[in-house]
Amino acid sequence: MGLSNFAWVKGPVSYVIVALFDYILAYTSFGIGGLFRKAKGNVTVKLVAGTVITNAIRFVCHFLSGITVWSEYTQGNGGFTNLDSLIHGITKGSVIYSVTYNGGYMLPETIIAVIGAVAVGIILRKELVRYLGESKPAEATPETAEDTAD
Repeated sequence: MGLSNFAWVKGPVSYVIVALFDYILAYTSFGIGGLFRKAKGNVTVKLVAGTVITNAIRFVCHFLSGITVWSEYTQGNGGFTNLDSLIHGITKGSVIYSVTYNGGYMLPETIIAVIGAVAVGIILRKELVRYLGESKPAEATPETAEDTAD
């Protein structure tokens, strides 16, 4: 979508916050889902946990960015010029708007992603069981271990 997304932003601090939270951190958070890969437990549960955590982090990022942009509009000023003006310029209306707007698309997106993660987990489990069941290697016994050592 390009730089036109920054048309809503007025102040220099807001440009940085929107770039950081709406783009860099929000979409970098997808990598956090991979932290569950090596965890013990059910594959489906790990996929769902990674999906929920990732989308929760994305929501927080978009929420913070939304507060920044909409606080500028509710203040009616030329934009935030420093972090202090941003912190003191946050309004109740901008918080409500940001929760409503970002929750309105992030909640359905999270639900759809969880359904997809469950489907992928079921498919992976079936394929893994089928793969390991067909070509399961023979277990090493003390006798065979000694034979191979010679």
